[in-house]
Amino acid sequence: MNYDALIRARSLPGGTFIFTDVDRLGFWDLEHVSHLYRQMKNAGLRVLNDPAVVRTRYPLLRALRAAGLNDFNAYRVDEIEAIEHFPVFVRKIHGHRAPLSDLLQTREELLKTIDSAIAAGTTARRR
Repeated sequence: MNYDALIRARSLPGGTFIFTDVDRLGFWDLEHVSHLYRQMKNAGLRVLNDPAVVRTRYPLLRALRAAGLNDFNAYRVDEIEAIEHFPVFVRKIHGHRAPLSDLLQTREELLKTIDSAIAAGTTARRR
């Protein structure tokens, strides 16, 4: 069931509901489904991944690295000076499509790729 159908639903079937792709939701939709999660839980439904607290891609990758579970890291555009190891690739923080680049071998290639993406209209700000 997608979020639009969940928000419009007057009743729900039994089962387990897993809230995923919450990073695709806008602020108000995220607020709404966070409330729905609680209502569903209070009604006795089995619900997983509380949208109000579940980690999205970037914080999850950082936490997995900090815990020693990933041998790679993730960086935002304003953190690129902290990158210690190459190769890297560039992707949109909220995008679910292919990365914006192939593997980049140097910081110079990385900076050029970021500049090109920004020149093409990709935003560099955090949301």
